[in-house]
Amino acid sequence: MTAFTLPPDDGKPLEIIDYKINLLSSPPEIQEEVISSVDNYVYTQPDRIEIIYKNAVTEEGRLNIYLCKFQTGKFRLHIFGKLKGQEFRAEREISEQYQVQIFNERVKYVLVSSRNILRSYYLKANLQSMENHLMAFLVP
Repeated sequence: MTAFTLPPDDGKPLEIIDYKINLLSSPPEIQEEVISSVDNYVYTQPDRIEIIYKNAVTEEGRLNIYLCKFQTGKFRLHIFGKLKGQEFRAEREISEQYQVQIFNERVKYVLVSSRNILRSYYLKANLQSMENHLMAFLVP
């Protein structure tokens, strides 16, 4: 669940920002960590790059959001967790040029302002609405 395979075109991520959301608590707790040394997470093969999020919390009710910044200026958003007994997984590439700080602030704002909505989706096991909500507001 915690591994994502990428094409080698963009190279290794420069940094990864990790958000963990505990949807079991009310209001949901949000933790943020900037991972600037990505070598422990990235495995490079000639035909692909694999990112394994070793520190991800995969317990029920936990949502992991990882924002990867690449040298090309692209971002990749990886979202996953175990919600209501189902594996939740979404991925999106963002090719627009943003500064990592600006995009990080956007993600934090969206998560803080919609954490109760996300918890409501979780409690009702409405995973499709959760994915639609996150992608609509996180991806510019």
